[in-house]
Amino acid sequence: MSETVSWGSFLKIDWGWRLALLAIGSLAVFLAALVGWWIPFVPRIHDEFSNLLAADTLLHGRLANSAPELWQPFQSFHIILQPAYASKYPLAPGAFTALGWLGLG
Repeated sequence: MSETVSWGSFLKIDWGWRLALLAIGSLAVFLAALVGWWIPFVPRIHDEFSNLLAADTLLHGRLANSAPELWQPFQSFHIILQPAYASKYPLAPGAFTALGWLGLG
């Protein structure tokens, strides 16, 4: 037997807690965006620099940069310099950062 749901039973659902949850979630996203707008992101941990390198590389349409001839001054944690200048992490965090730069500047 198939049970059908009528619009009358759908309209009788108490939407109060669902709307409150949606409002709190929307407020949290709005406040996070507002704080991020006023206080710009400054990388402090060396793997954040690696993700920024990946984002910049992807924005320039490349998967990796060519290695500089004098690569020793560029040595850093979490960055590969030989055979190519790239982040050692997967590209997903850098891709999301690149999308943010592309969409919001």
